[in-house]
Amino acid sequence: MVKNDSPRKWWQILSMFLKLRSLYRERRKSIEELGAKVYELYRKNELDTEKFKEYYQKVLSLEEEIEEIKEKLLSFKREKIFCTSCGQNISPEMSYCPYCGTPQKENPERRNSL
Repeated sequence: MVKNDSPRKWWQILSMFLKLRSLYRERRKSIEELGAKVYELYRKNELDTEKFKEYYQKVLSLEEEIEEIKEKLLSFKREKIFCTSCGQNISPEMSYCPYCGTPQKENPERRNSL
C-alpha cells in the first residue's frame, strides 16, 4: 500500500524528532546555565550584560535550529495529494487510496521530492 521510499521518509522524520528533542534539552540546559550565572553575579553585585552575549547567542542559535527542523517537519505534513477516484486527501507515498482502494498513478516528480 505504501511505496518503497516511505521507510526513508519516516526515518527522516524520526531523525528530525530525535534531533528536536536533543536541541530542546540543550536549550534548557543553556538557559539554566545562563540563569545560574546571572544569579551568581547578581548576588556578588557584579551583573554586567556584556558577559552574557555568548550565552544569549548559544540559546538563539539553538532556537533557530529548532525552528528550521520544525519547518522541515511541517513540509512533510503538508505533502498531500488527492485520490484520482474519490477525491480524498491522501499522502503522496500511497500506492492505493485508503478510502476507496483505487490504485494511484505514480508521479516521478513527487517521488523525487520525498
